[in-house]
Amino acid sequence: MKFRYLLLVSLLAVAASAKASDYGWVDKGANAMPEPPQKKLIITEPSAPSASPSESQQTPAMVKNPSIDSPSVAAFEAANHKMHAAMTIDFTGNADADFIRGMIPHHQGAVEMAEIVLKYGKDSKVKNLAKDIIKAQNKEIAWMQKWLADYDKKSTKSSH
Repeated sequence: MKFRYLLLVSLLAVAASAKASDYGWVDKGANAMPEPPQKKLIITEPSAPSASPSESQQTPAMVKNPSIDSPSVAAFEAANHKMHAAMTIDFTGNADADFIRGMIPHHQGAVEMAEIVLKYGKDSKVKNLAKDIIKAQNKEIAWMQKWLADYDKKSTKSSH
């Protein structure tokens, strides 16, 4: 019992000191440890969507690695760019319709990426996963397209 108590107290002390230093809550005296670097979040106004995301809009996955030049990288980059461009939709305020309109190109992008791994991939397990993704995503795309067509018919009728 005593060992468990000491272990618990030790773990709590380590966790408390880690938390304190993580947030800069450290002794500011002469022997104080330097505060960890602060991450800054910069929020800007969204820019108008463009066919190609600017460097500031790119996520790390969207930034081209110039040291890698392969057909699969080129194919993934093209599929990723196409998917993100297609996902830039005009939001309507209807969460259901906006979700479906954004998810269709997202799923189509997943299908395209899975087709790329079938073409260039080597691992049979990954290729099997890609086949499953293609099947599942195509089924969901068909369902979403039907839902959206039905929704558009209803909203057209109600607006007249």
